[in-house]
Amino acid sequence: MIKHIKNNLKYWLVVLVLLLADFLASFISLVLSFNNNEIVFNLRLIFLINFFILTLIFYANGRYKADPTISRFKEIQSIFRITLSYTIVLIIFNEIFPKIFFIESSMLLTIWFYLVVGLTLNRLLIRRIQKSLLAKGFGKKNTLVIGTGEKAINIAKHLLSFSNSHNLLGFINSSEKDSFELSKIKLPILGNVNNITEIIEEYNANEIVIALEKTNHS
Repeated sequence: MIKHIKNNLKYWLVVLVLLLADFLASFISLVLSFNNNEIVFNLRLIFLINFFILTLIFYANGRYKADPTISRFKEIQSIFRITLSYTIVLIIFNEIFPKIFFIESSMLLTIWFYLVVGLTLNRLLIRRIQKSLLAKGFGKKNTLVIGTGEKAINIAKHLLSFSNSHNLLGFINSSEKDSFELSKIKLPILGNVNNITEIIEEYNANEIVIALEKTNHS
Protein backbone atom coordinates (compact mmCIF):
# COMPACT_ATOMS: atom_id res chain seq x y z
CA MET A 1 0.00 0.00 0.00
CA ILE A 2 2.79 2.42 0.98
CA LYS A 3 4.73 1.56 -2.19
CA HIS A 4 1.63 2.21 -4.27
CA ILE A 5 1.16 5.64 -2.66
CA LYS A 6 4.82 6.52 -3.27
CA ASN A 7 4.47 5.53 -6.92
CA ASN A 8 1.40 7.75 -7.31
CA LEU A 9 3.22 10.62 -5.62
CA LYS A 10 6.00 10.41 -8.20
CA TYR A 11 3.43 10.58 -10.99
CA TRP A 12 1.55 13.53 -9.53
CA LEU A 13 4.80 15.36 -8.80
CA VAL A 14 5.66 15.32 -12.50
CA VAL A 15 2.11 16.44 -13.39
CA LEU A 16 2.36 19.29 -10.87
CA VAL A 17 5.68 20.44 -12.36
CA LEU A 18 4.15 20.40 -15.86
CA LEU A 19 1.12 22.37 -14.63
CA LEU A 20 3.24 25.01 -12.90
CA ALA A 21 5.48 25.35 -15.97
CA ASP A 22 2.41 25.75 -18.20
CA PHE A 23 0.94 28.35 -15.86
CA LEU A 24 4.20 30.31 -15.86
CA ALA A 25 4.45 30.15 -19.67
CA SER A 26 0.83 31.30 -19.99
CA PHE A 27 1.31 34.22 -17.61
CA ILE A 28 4.55 35.34 -19.27
CA SER A 29 2.87 35.22 -22.70
CA LEU A 30 0.22 37.60 -21.36
CA VAL A 31 2.78 39.97 -19.82
CA LEU A 32 4.94 40.06 -22.96
CA SER A 33 1.91 40.84 -25.12
CA PHE A 34 0.98 43.98 -23.17
CA ASN A 35 3.16 46.87 -22.07
CA ASN A 36 0.48 48.03 -19.66
CA ASN A 37 0.44 46.02 -16.43
CA GLU A 38 -3.01 47.40 -15.62
CA ILE A 39 -4.45 45.61 -18.65
CA VAL A 40 -2.84 42.37 -17.51
CA PHE A 41 -4.37 42.84 -14.06
CA ASN A 42 -7.82 43.50 -15.51
CA LEU A 43 -7.59 40.34 -17.62
CA ARG A 44 -6.63 38.12 -14.67
CA LEU A 45 -10.06 36.45 -14.36
CA ILE A 46 -10.32 35.78 -18.10
CA PHE A 47 -6.75 34.48 -18.01
CA LEU A 48 -7.51 32.02 -15.20
CA ILE A 49 -10.68 30.76 -16.87
CA ASN A 50 -8.92 30.18 -20.19
CA PHE A 51 -5.94 28.53 -18.50
CA PHE A 52 -8.30 26.16 -16.70
CA ILE A 53 -10.10 25.25 -19.95
CA LEU A 54 -6.82 24.79 -21.82
CA THR A 55 -5.48 22.60 -18.99
CA LEU A 56 -8.53 20.33 -19.26
CA ILE A 57 -8.01 20.06 -23.03
CA PHE A 58 -4.33 19.25 -22.52
CA TYR A 59 -5.18 16.59 -19.95
CA ALA A 60 -7.82 15.02 -22.23
CA ASN A 61 -5.22 14.83 -25.01
CA GLY A 62 -2.58 13.20 -22.82
CA ARG A 63 -0.32 16.22 -22.50
CA TYR A 64 0.29 15.66 -18.80
CA LYS A 65 1.77 12.20 -19.06
CA ALA A 66 4.64 11.59 -16.68
CA ASP A 67 6.43 9.28 -19.14
CA PRO A 68 9.61 11.04 -20.41
CA THR A 69 10.06 8.58 -23.29
CA ILE A 70 7.10 9.90 -25.29
CA SER A 71 7.95 11.52 -28.61
CA ARG A 72 8.88 15.16 -28.03
CA PHE A 73 8.05 15.98 -31.64
CA LYS A 74 4.52 14.57 -31.28
CA GLU A 75 4.07 16.33 -27.94
CA ILE A 76 5.09 19.74 -29.36
CA GLN A 77 3.03 19.13 -32.48
CA SER A 78 0.00 18.36 -30.30
CA ILE A 79 0.56 21.49 -28.17
CA PHE A 80 0.82 23.61 -31.34
CA ARG A 81 -2.39 22.13 -32.78
CA ILE A 82 -4.40 22.43 -29.54
CA THR A 83 -3.37 25.99 -28.72
CA LEU A 84 -3.87 27.21 -32.30
CA SER A 85 -7.33 25.63 -32.52
CA TYR A 86 -8.28 27.11 -29.17
CA THR A 87 -7.00 30.57 -30.21
CA ILE A 88 -9.02 30.46 -33.42
CA VAL A 89 -12.14 29.68 -31.36
CA LEU A 90 -11.35 32.63 -29.06
CA ILE A 91 -10.87 34.94 -32.05
CA ILE A 92 -14.23 33.94 -33.51
CA PHE A 93 -15.83 34.37 -30.09
CA ASN A 94 -14.14 37.76 -29.69
CA GLU A 95 -15.41 38.96 -33.07
CA ILE A 96 -18.97 37.97 -32.19
CA PHE A 97 -18.81 39.33 -28.62
CA PRO A 98 -16.15 42.07 -28.66
CA LYS A 99 -16.98 43.27 -25.15
CA ILE A 100 -15.90 40.02 -23.53
CA PHE A 101 -12.11 40.41 -23.82
CA PHE A 102 -11.87 44.16 -24.59
CA ILE A 103 -8.83 43.51 -26.79
CA GLU A 104 -8.19 43.23 -30.51
CA SER A 105 -8.33 39.77 -32.03
CA SER A 106 -4.84 40.29 -33.44
CA MET A 107 -3.57 40.51 -29.86
CA LEU A 108 -4.84 36.98 -29.23
CA LEU A 109 -2.49 35.75 -31.94
CA THR A 110 0.41 37.57 -30.25
CA ILE A 111 -0.45 35.89 -26.95
CA TRP A 112 -0.68 32.54 -28.74
CA PHE A 113 2.78 32.98 -30.29
CA TYR A 114 4.46 33.66 -26.94
CA LEU A 115 2.44 30.84 -25.37
CA VAL A 116 3.57 28.24 -27.90
CA VAL A 117 7.20 29.30 -27.51
CA GLY A 118 6.93 29.10 -23.72
CA LEU A 119 5.14 25.75 -23.67
CA THR A 120 7.62 24.25 -26.14
CA LEU A 121 10.65 25.40 -24.15
CA ASN A 122 9.30 24.18 -20.82
CA ARG A 123 8.33 20.78 -22.25
CA LEU A 124 11.76 20.30 -23.82
CA LEU A 125 13.50 21.28 -20.58
CA ILE A 126 11.34 19.09 -18.32
CA ARG A 127 11.59 16.04 -20.59
CA ARG A 128 15.37 16.53 -20.84
CA ILE A 129 15.67 16.61 -17.05
CA GLN A 130 13.47 13.50 -16.78
CA LYS A 131 15.64 11.61 -19.29
CA SER A 132 18.80 12.64 -17.46
CA LEU A 133 17.32 11.27 -14.24
CA LEU A 134 16.34 8.06 -16.04
CA ALA A 135 19.93 7.60 -17.20
CA LYS A 136 20.95 7.74 -13.53
CA GLY A 137 18.31 5.19 -12.55
CA PHE A 138 15.60 7.51 -11.23
CA GLY A 139 12.00 7.09 -12.42
CA LYS A 140 12.36 3.75 -14.15
CA LYS A 141 9.26 1.58 -14.57
CA ASN A 142 9.31 -1.67 -12.61
CA THR A 143 8.42 -4.11 -15.37
CA LEU A 144 7.16 -7.70 -15.39
CA VAL A 145 7.08 -9.98 -18.43
CA ILE A 146 4.20 -12.46 -18.68
CA GLY A 147 5.51 -15.55 -20.42
CA THR A 148 8.55 -17.80 -20.10
CA GLY A 149 9.08 -18.91 -23.66
CA GLU A 150 11.43 -17.80 -26.41
CA LYS A 151 9.34 -14.75 -27.21
CA ALA A 152 9.46 -13.57 -23.59
CA ILE A 153 13.22 -14.07 -23.46
CA ASN A 154 13.75 -12.04 -26.65
CA ILE A 155 11.58 -9.19 -25.39
CA ALA A 156 13.41 -9.18 -22.05
CA LYS A 157 16.77 -9.05 -23.84
CA HIS A 158 15.56 -6.14 -25.95
CA LEU A 159 14.39 -4.19 -22.88
CA LEU A 160 17.64 -4.84 -21.05
CA SER A 161 19.74 -3.76 -24.02
CA PHE A 162 17.82 -0.82 -25.47
CA SER A 163 15.41 0.62 -22.88
CA ASN A 164 16.55 3.16 -20.29
CA SER A 165 13.06 3.53 -18.86
CA HIS A 166 12.44 -0.06 -17.68
CA ASN A 167 13.67 -1.85 -14.57
CA LEU A 168 13.04 -5.46 -15.55
CA LEU A 169 12.11 -7.46 -12.45
CA GLY A 170 11.46 -10.92 -13.86
CA PHE A 171 8.97 -13.25 -15.51
CA ILE A 172 5.50 -14.49 -14.64
CA ASN A 173 4.82 -18.06 -15.65
CA SER A 174 1.72 -18.29 -17.84
CA SER A 175 1.47 -22.04 -18.29
CA GLU A 176 2.96 -25.28 -17.02
CA LYS A 177 3.79 -26.08 -20.65
CA ASP A 178 6.16 -23.10 -20.93
CA SER A 179 9.83 -23.91 -21.38
CA PHE A 180 12.28 -21.52 -19.82
CA GLU A 181 16.04 -21.68 -20.36
CA LEU A 182 17.78 -19.95 -17.44
CA SER A 183 21.08 -19.98 -19.28
CA LYS A 184 19.76 -17.43 -21.79
CA ILE A 185 18.97 -14.65 -19.34
CA LYS A 186 19.55 -14.06 -15.64
CA LEU A 187 16.09 -13.08 -14.47
CA PRO A 188 13.88 -14.99 -12.01
CA ILE A 189 10.41 -16.43 -12.44
CA LEU A 190 8.47 -14.51 -9.80
CA GLY A 191 5.31 -16.58 -9.85
CA ASN A 192 2.27 -17.67 -11.79
CA VAL A 193 -0.42 -15.61 -13.55
CA ASN A 194 -2.88 -16.85 -10.93
CA ASN A 195 -0.98 -14.76 -8.36
CA ILE A 196 -0.36 -11.75 -10.59
CA THR A 197 -2.13 -9.26 -8.28
CA GLU A 198 0.05 -10.26 -5.32
CA ILE A 199 3.20 -10.12 -7.46
CA ILE A 200 2.38 -6.62 -8.74
CA GLU A 201 1.86 -5.36 -5.19
CA GLU A 202 4.91 -7.11 -3.77
CA TYR A 203 7.32 -5.81 -6.42
CA ASN A 204 5.57 -2.44 -6.96
CA ALA A 205 5.27 -3.16 -10.70
CA ASN A 206 4.38 -0.22 -12.96
CA GLU A 207 4.20 -1.99 -16.30
CA ILE A 208 3.42 -5.48 -17.58
CA VAL A 209 4.59 -6.82 -20.93
CA ILE A 210 2.56 -9.74 -22.33
CA ALA A 211 4.87 -12.05 -24.29
CA LEU A 212 2.93 -15.28 -24.73
CA GLU A 213 3.58 -17.83 -27.42
CA LYS A 214 0.71 -18.36 -29.86
CA THR A 215 -0.13 -21.73 -28.35
CA ASN A 216 -0.57 -20.10 -24.90
CA HIS A 217 -3.29 -17.62 -25.89
CA SER A 218 -6.76 -18.49 -24.63
